[in-house]
Amino acid sequence: MRNNLKLFSSLKSTIWLIVKFAVALSIVCWLISGNYHAFIKAITNIKLSWLILGFIFYGLVQGSGALRWYLLLKIQGIRVSFFETLSLTMQGVFFSLVIPGGAIGGDLVRTGFLVSRTPKGNRLAATSTVFMDRFLGMIAQFSIAIIFAFFFIPQIKSMASAPRLTILLILIVSALGLLAAFGLCLHRYLEKISLFSYLIKISNKFSKGFVAESMEIMDVYNASKLTMIKCVIISIFLVQINMSIILFLIAKGLNCPDISTLSLMLSIAMGNTAGLLPITPGGLGTRDAVVKATLTAGGFSTGEAIAIPLLFSMLMISIYLLGGFFFLFHKRSKEHYNIGSQ
Repeated sequence: MRNNLKLFSSLKSTIWLIVKFAVALSIVCWLISGNYHAFIKAITNIKLSWLILGFIFYGLVQGSGALRWYLLLKIQGIRVSFFETLSLTMQGVFFSLVIPGGAIGGDLVRTGFLVSRTPKGNRLAATSTVFMDRFLGMIAQFSIAIIFAFFFIPQIKSMASAPRLTILLILIVSALGLLAAFGLCLHRYLEKISLFSYLIKISNKFSKGFVAESMEIMDVYNASKLTMIKCVIISIFLVQINMSIILFLIAKGLNCPDISTLSLMLSIAMGNTAGLLPITPGGLGTRDAVVKATLTAGGFSTGEAIAIPLLFSMLMISIYLLGGFFFLFHKRSKEHYNIGSQ
């Protein structure tokens, strides 16, 4: 009976992954089909040297993400080399593309490694680094989306109703995400409020101490504010801004006459936020549609606005697939690492 349940669960996950890929492909086909000639015209004289440079920069994005996680691992005193952190980061992005669960599936790969390397009593603290890595990355992403949207208000108003409402929804999600993030970081101050304190006690009771333990772990990170700030800075400049540079390189490769850097920055921030929705693998399709709408409002031609996000996705998929090589050649040590000050 248990084997049948596992088989059913596995089959359901596989079917759901296929459905998500189908949705992503449908969105891409929809973007191209209505503007096929404009798209072909945009990519006719593309310069591959700019795309190669974009590929290298996207590799730097993943390296920056690995650096952020490496700093968080050091807070918990987990002795893992930077190369090993990079290897696991690349494996994570590979599996986020090819297994059910998307980004969560990739995080499970990293979590599984940490669980195998730490004693039972310290596993929550170890796996919290994966959560904090995602958490700080989203703080940067949400912040950039809101900041640049402020300077892009006239263009947002000029959008058609569907993309405009999508952008507004993304901004609302970003604002709520930042509010929740600050609430988590400042939870000790909020505990002084009686209602908040009561809700924590109730939640802790039903979670059998998980909430209290999670807050204690959060205190460890709050005690390393400088490192947390460094991680957010890495997320803003070496990840989010770097992705804007990749879009700029693609635009140069397409020989776009007028390149609006503001719309490039806003489009990738909006697109990445939309990509967090578990609709398609790795945000494929959903990210492209949002980036296309934002670039169109920013003055790019229809063909350019379609070609830029699709080429970006192509570079992203190439790097994600490259992560499979790290999985093949990664040496999995049996050694356990204690958590604590180094």
